[in-house]
Amino acid sequence: MGCPRKYAVAITAEVYGKGTWPLDEALCLRVAREIGLDAGEFSALLEASDISSEIERSCLRAADRGVFGVPTCFVGESMFWGNDRLVLVEKALKQL
Repeated sequence: MGCPRKYAVAITAEVYGKGTWPLDEALCLRVAREIGLDAGEFSALLEASDISSEIERSCLRAADRGVFGVPTCFVGESMFWGNDRLVLVEKALKQL
């Protein structure tokens, strides 16, 4: 499992499994360390202008597509919102 996926799984477990507030920098750095990333390097990447710009572009694209919360998944043009819809995402992916 690559680092982006490991991080996504770990931070999602914190937020949805433990009810942790996701916008806490200390939490993000702790999770990064727990999956084997260098916390200083991870922090520097988050603050890099090209990364910040990509995060902003991604958020704007999501808003343009009608995203209003997380988790939101798209399969083609179909949007699925909420943990309880993940089984529907799986079904839609199998139908591709």
